Amino acid sequence: MKISEQGLLLIDVGNSALKYCFYADLARDRIISLNHGDYDIETLLNQLKSMGALRHISLANVYKAEVEIQISDWCKQNNLGFFLARSVTESLGLFNAYAEPDKLGVDRWLLMLSAWRYLKKDCFVISCGTATTFDAIDSQGRHLGGLIMPGLATTKEALSVGTEQIECIESSSSSSLELANNTAEAVTNAALVATIGFLQKGIEVSGMQTSPGIITGGWAESLMPYLPDNISYDKLAVMRGLALQAIGSDAQ
Repeated sequence: MKISEQGLLLIDVGNSALKYCFYADLARDRIISLNHGDYDIETLLNQLKSMGALRHISLANVYKAEVEIQISDWCKQNNLGFFLARSVTESLGLFNAYAEPDKLGVDRWLLMLSAWRYLKKDCFVISCGTATTFDAIDSQGRHLGGLIMPGLATTKEALSVGTEQIECIESSSSSSLELANNTAEAVTNAALVATIGFLQKGIEVSGMQTSPGIITGGWAESLMPYLPDNISYDKLAVMRGLALQAIGSDAQ
């Protein structure tokens, strides 16, 4: 069975949450996000199936392997097509820099696939979630490599866990690149400074100062005010890549 746009449900399971949308939702910029622990996979899938339009599921998963098994088994029981996204050597003219392509996180691969498909020129991508990642692509579609650091929240949590007198720091809406006069803001601002510096260096070492970039992830909008104007926000970028890889492929 070939995967088609009609009735295609896209699911992206990350380290912190499960996100989903139907293919038709891509044009509407509509996506639903559920934190792990706030949903039951089988119940969710049954609810979506009851809407009557579901024919195929395309999954990207960097969370637990059991999620893939649950969704795959559910699709078999309900006679629906199932496609598991993977990082590969080449897809749609995009070439993976990794010697072992499958070792590249599939979310990073799909983000690059989306950027390359729609920009078709040298560009870079940024994902800001549990981890912050940076990847660059040259004008020939060759992945130049990437960088990974802990995400904004992960950075703050790591410090609170590793030190006795710094309690868990809540997310602050007043974070800035300035020096702080209290510990909570010092930690929050430092995480922001480290992240912006990381991204600026990634752009510099990859030679992408004048190239377009795409940013996605839960922390993307918080970072946008501190980033160059050549970076665009696309909350559905990974989903677009997931759809691109799935459509025309054979269901499992």
